[in-house]
Amino acid sequence: MIDLEIQTLRNDQLEQLKQGVQKPGTTLLLINGPHGVGKSSIVREFINVIESSKDPILWLDPSSIRNDEDLLKYPQLLSHSLKTNSPLIKGKIEDAAQELGREAFRLEALATQTAAGTKENADPLPNLADTWVRIMKEKFMVEHKVQDGNETFTPCLLILLDDFETLSKSQQLWLKEHLIDGLAEESKSPLSFIVTTTPEEVENTRNFFPEDSFGYIDIPLSPFTEEQLEDFLLKVSLPEVDPKDFLKQTTGLPENIKKVADDLLNRDLGEDDLRMVENLLAGKTPEQLEWIEVTAHLPEYNAEGLRLYFEEKIAETAYVWLGNQGSLVRLTDGQLAYDNQMRSSLLHWTRKNNPSKFQKHNHMASQYVKLLRKFNGSQGCEYINHLACLNFFDETDLQHLLGVSAEEYINFIEDNPQFFEVSGRNKRVLTEYFDIVQEYRALLPSSTTEALRKKASEYWAAKSDNLKGEMQTLKQRKTVEESKLQEVRSKIAELDNYLDKDVAKVSDEEKERVAFEERRKLLDEAKQSEVDRRVKSSRRLHTVINSILIIAGIAFFYFGILAGQMSDPVATKGLQSSPLVPCLFGVALIVAGILRPLRDRITIQTSKLESRLEKKQAKGSKKAAKKKGGKSEDSGENEETTSIQTSSPYPEELSGAETLIMFKRSRIEAKADEIQERVDDLREAVREIEQTLEEPLVA
Repeated sequence: MIDLEIQTLRNDQLEQLKQGVQKPGTTLLLINGPHGVGKSSIVREFINVIESSKDPILWLDPSSIRNDEDLLKYPQLLSHSLKTNSPLIKGKIEDAAQELGREAFRLEALATQTAAGTKENADPLPNLADTWVRIMKEKFMVEHKVQDGNETFTPCLLILLDDFETLSKSQQLWLKEHLIDGLAEESKSPLSFIVTTTPEEVENTRNFFPEDSFGYIDIPLSPFTEEQLEDFLLKVSLPEVDPKDFLKQTTGLPENIKKVADDLLNRDLGEDDLRMVENLLAGKTPEQLEWIEVTAHLPEYNAEGLRLYFEEKIAETAYVWLGNQGSLVRLTDGQLAYDNQMRSSLLHWTRKNNPSKFQKHNHMASQYVKLLRKFNGSQGCEYINHLACLNFFDETDLQHLLGVSAEEYINFIEDNPQFFEVSGRNKRVLTEYFDIVQEYRALLPSSTTEALRKKASEYWAAKSDNLKGEMQTLKQRKTVEESKLQEVRSKIAELDNYLDKDVAKVSDEEKERVAFEERRKLLDEAKQSEVDRRVKSSRRLHTVINSILIIAGIAFFYFGILAGQMSDPVATKGLQSSPLVPCLFGVALIVAGILRPLRDRITIQTSKLESRLEKKQAKGSKKAAKKKGGKSEDSGENEETTSIQTSSPYPEELSGAETLIMFKRSRIEAKADEIQERVDDLREAVREIEQTLEEPLVA
C-alpha cells in the first residue's frame, strides 16, 4: 500500500512518459534525480502500465548484460530480454530468437573451421551483434498485420536503460554502437529510449544520443514536498502525523518514506497513551463513541466537518457536546481546538482496533482536506458552496438573502478575487470551480444550499417582475420626453427659418407679426410674475390686517351684547341708542376680515417691464451670437470697447424682430437641453435594468 501511494505521487511524471513514448520518431526520455529518489521505481511502474495498454508495444531491458563482460553474449542475452503486450508480436519474438540462435551456431562452426585450418582464405567472420540489429529491424520495426489481414500497425519499440551511469565504459560503447545508433539509424517506427541517471551524469549521458537523431524530453525527479507528503499521510492512514516533521525525518526520499511510515503504522501505543484513550472512551454511549472517533479524523474542529458524517442537527449536537468534554477538544486562546497528543493516540488506537471503520472515516476526511486546501479553509468551502447556488449577484442581493452574515461573504469575495468573475456591477463563481463544489456537496449528507436556492428563486422572481414593470414605465416616460423634445426641436427649426434669410424667404410683415406676438406674450408673463411676487411679499401684511379686522369685529359684537344686557329696554329710545348697532358693526368687520381679498389692485408700469425684458433679450442674444459667430477675433480690445459691446450685444444686421426671435430661440434651446438630459437619464436607467435582467440571480 505504501509503495502504491508513493508511485501515485509520481503520476505527473508517468504521464510525461506516456506522452513521450507516443510521440513519432526517435525520442530520448531522460529521467534524472539523486540516488534514492525513485528513478527505477517509476520505470517499473511504467512497465506495469504499458503491459495493460491496448497499443502494441515491444520493450527491451538490457539489465541482463550488467554483470557480464563477455560482449559476444550480449545479442543472445538481449534477444531473451524482449517482452511485449501484443500476442502477434510474441510469436515473432520466438522466431527472432530461433533465427539468432541458428546464426550464432553457424558463426560458431565457421569460427571452429577457421581455427582448425580446414577453411582456407575465409572472409572475416560476421559480427553477431550486426545480425541481431538486422533481425530487430526486419522483425519488429516494420508494419504488422492483424490476424484477419485487413489492418496493419507499427509496434512501438521501447529501450530501457536504467542507471546508465553504473554501466562500464565498454558496455556503454557497445550499447551506443549496436543499440542506440544501430536501431535509430533509418528508423521509421516509433522508437523510444527511457534512460535514468543522476543529475551529475546528465550531460555525459546525452552525448550518447545525437541531437540530430533524437528528440529530448527531460523528466527530473526531486524529493517529495510537504504538500505531497500531506496527501500521502492521509492515504496511508497516518492523519495524525505532521507533514513538516515527517519531511524532516525522511528528507522526502521514497526509501526513507517507506521505512518511517512502516514504523509508524506498526508501532505499539504506550501504556500512558493507552490509559488516556481508555479513560476518554469509558462510560460513553455508542453514539458518543461514534462522535469521538469521527471528529479525530477532521483536520480542524468545526461543526461543518461533522456534517460529513451526521445529519445537521446531530452534527450540531455532537459539536457542542465534544466542546464541553475538555479532553479531546480544549478551549485555547478563546477557540476550541484539538489536544494533539490525545487526538494522535485516539487515531492510533482506532486504527489498531477497528481498521475498517478507520479507513472509512479517513477516506472521507481525506477528500474534505483536499477541498479545504483548494478553498483556503472550511469557511472558504462554505462561502463558495453557498455562492455557487447563485448565478450573477451583487451586494444588495447578498444582503437580502444572507442577512447579517452578508458582510462576511462580501469580505471573502474581496479577499479572494481568484474564485470570481466580474461582469459590470455583478459577480459570480467561476465555472471551473463548479466541479469542486459538486464534490464538496457530495461529501455532505445534509446540505444548507436548498433553502438558499429556493429563497433566491423567489427573490429573483419578484425582483425581475418589479424590474420589468419599472422598465416599462421608464420606456413610456422616455417616449413622452422624446416626443416633447421633437416638438421643441421643431419650434427651433421653425425659428431658424425666420432667421435664415438665405434659406427661407419670410416676409418682413410676418416677422414683425411673430415678434409682436412674442413680445406681448413675454410682457404678459412678466406682468403676471411681478403681480405674484408682490402678492407673495405682502401676504404676511394682509394676514395681519385680516386678523385685526376679525378681532375688532368680535370685540364690537360682544360689546353690543353686553351693552344690551346692561341698558333698560324701556328707556331705550330709537335705533341710535340700541345695542344692535355695535353688534352689526362687529359682524361687518368679521365678514370684511374673512372675505377681504388677498390681492389688491396692483398697477404695473409697462415701461419697467419692457426695460427688464430688453436686458434678458440682450443676454440671450449674446449667447446666440457666440454660438453663431464664435468668439471675437480681437481678444485684446480695451475696456471701453467691451463696455460698448455689453450695452449693445445685438449684431447690427439684425432687426428688432429678429433679435426677439433669437431670444425666444435661446430659451427654447435651453428647454431642449433640459429635456435631452432627462431622456439620457431615462435611457441609462433602462439600460441598467436590461443588463440586470440579462444577468439573472438564478440561472
